[in-house]
Amino acid sequence: MKKPALFNFSISTGLDPLPDQQALVALSLGFALAVSPHIEHLPVWLSLATVGFFLWRMWIMRHATAIPGRLLRYGLVIALVFLVYRHYGTVLGRDAGVALLVGLSAMKYLEIRDFRDCMLVVFLSYMIVLTSFLYSQSMLLGGYLLVVVILLTAVMQYLNHSDRSSLHKVLKNSALLVGLAMPLGLVLFLLFPRVPIGLFGLPGDSHAGMIGMSDVVRPGSINQLNENDDIAFRADIEGQVPSMQQRYWRGIVLGEYRDNAWRKHKRYLQTLRMPVPEHDEENIVNYSILLEPSNERWVFSLDLPVKKPSTLYWGRGQTLMTTTPMVERTRYDMSSAPGARFNSLSEAEHERYTAIPETVKASLQDIAADLYGQSRDTRSYIDNVLEFFRSEGFTYTLQPPLLGNDTPMRQFLLETRKGYCEHYASAFTLLMRVAGVPARLVAGYQGGEWNPQGEYITVRQSDAHAWTEVWLDELGWVRIDPTAVVAPERIEYGLEALRLLAEQGTTLGSLNNEQIRAAIARPAMQMLWNRTVWFLDDINTSWYLWVIGYGKDEQESLLKRLGLGSLTGTGLLITAFVTIMLIAVVQGMLLLRRRGRRQEPAVFWYKRFCSRLEEMGQIRGQSEGPRDFGLRAAQALPGYGSQITRITSMYVNIHYADKKEDTAILRFKQAVKSFTGGRLGRRAEQKEGKPDA
Repeated sequence: MKKPALFNFSISTGLDPLPDQQALVALSLGFALAVSPHIEHLPVWLSLATVGFFLWRMWIMRHATAIPGRLLRYGLVIALVFLVYRHYGTVLGRDAGVALLVGLSAMKYLEIRDFRDCMLVVFLSYMIVLTSFLYSQSMLLGGYLLVVVILLTAVMQYLNHSDRSSLHKVLKNSALLVGLAMPLGLVLFLLFPRVPIGLFGLPGDSHAGMIGMSDVVRPGSINQLNENDDIAFRADIEGQVPSMQQRYWRGIVLGEYRDNAWRKHKRYLQTLRMPVPEHDEENIVNYSILLEPSNERWVFSLDLPVKKPSTLYWGRGQTLMTTTPMVERTRYDMSSAPGARFNSLSEAEHERYTAIPETVKASLQDIAADLYGQSRDTRSYIDNVLEFFRSEGFTYTLQPPLLGNDTPMRQFLLETRKGYCEHYASAFTLLMRVAGVPARLVAGYQGGEWNPQGEYITVRQSDAHAWTEVWLDELGWVRIDPTAVVAPERIEYGLEALRLLAEQGTTLGSLNNEQIRAAIARPAMQMLWNRTVWFLDDINTSWYLWVIGYGKDEQESLLKRLGLGSLTGTGLLITAFVTIMLIAVVQGMLLLRRRGRRQEPAVFWYKRFCSRLEEMGQIRGQSEGPRDFGLRAAQALPGYGSQITRITSMYVNIHYADKKEDTAILRFKQAVKSFTGGRLGRRAEQKEGKPDA
């Protein structure tokens, strides 16, 4: 008796007829689901062109016209490459590469001739799914792409299946196929030798015009910043969490001012051993930083770092650097001392941090001289400059007016008096240098949102900040943040509070702390939403740490716990191969057992009927058909002849019918139960499992 196949689909030979409209719609649905995560990264014209290629193909099918000729298709390919190059400035890299892949895959619609071409589009869709992880590796995206893979597998079966009426069956088989592959994938994930760079560690392309870190600070060059709320890093603090006023995350020191911009010194990376600043061991803060990919080399640390991982290097100004750009999410454990100070400044450093272009010095000389003339010493000069910012009508805004190219800082100090942290830090640093006080600009982040669900601080790109460090002989380098004078709300409550106050039309500095907290208080629904966001971010963070962040060190630690720490790369491959083979054998045995047990309900109850006849001395021969066996049994058991004949006839009508009626199967089941007295049927159900009836 022929048993139903578990997976009933065939592979196209390439000789199939032209796919019908139904097949193309199913193919397009799978392709659209694969491309959808890329919509925000693709140019609008490419998204429209992708839809246009599909509509073009449907028009060709509806009007029974020929597909575009070879010259036209080649011309479209050349045009695509040209437009991608015009848009990205290159045809290499992540963004341009993904755009070319999507565009060429969409063009494949124009030359689909048979089902083999359809299968190629499915395989290209699998590749597009994989490229989604180049932009994000979140658990939410992973779950979505898993569903897409199941649906693409269903589309592949659907295209190769002669009977397309059973959509539920196709989806079920696809989910089962993907489910069977997951244990094998898990073994490869855990045991396959890890490489230093992650699978998805491809550098991102340009990101311009957003709040965030840069190694060049040019205040006044733009009049509006695009606020980017993407996460820069997460900080897991051991012990007491620093207050908002203490959350200065040191990134890069910019000590050279030229062309109206602050820049890092040419020899910024210092591979020599840096002296550890003086600090109190009782005030040490231990923490870990989970950095997002930035394609940059600097690492952020709580001001001031005193202990670093061996994989990082000291940069000028007690900053931390990597040797190569960070192209994947990375975690670092470090220690900082908030009150640490340096007690020495070389003559070369003194000259470096007081250097200022003559044109800039001349433009600010009168302002600095006026403020310095009111001062007794360096400390009082600093206080006078800060008071100048506090009392002379300076305001904090993310939409400052543009400044001229000749003397932008003089224009800011005397005319506009509107800006954000870069304006105030830059102006303050220059005023210090004009007076001969060593000063430097530090770029990093300030603040960060506390996540009570995961108990860590989330720092976003919009938290980017700049401040000044001034050298005082008796104290060393001291952090001075002029923004805290103009807009203390920015430092104490964060940029989000500043946005809320601005929306309410509140003048900065006009409210006390209680009034500010009341003004920025969120309603109950907003707090519920925030808790949901915190919860999801905590889950994602765990996903990053334990799954995406599973690297060489984590693998070695796992192997040691399993007693396999001595395995080399070749040994790991052999172990993974043997484990996969064992899993495959076990899965095969389970599938065969499952296949044997999954019978048609009519076949199941007919076997129960034959078992009862066997107890009555009538054994069915191996080559004996149901009608012949039923006739022989009825003659041998005349007292049951009518029942045997009726049950046999019902079974033949059901089993060989094109469409099996549920009511007929139910009547057949009741007839068998009546013949066996119910006893044999119940015993069989308990032993073999209830059939699908």
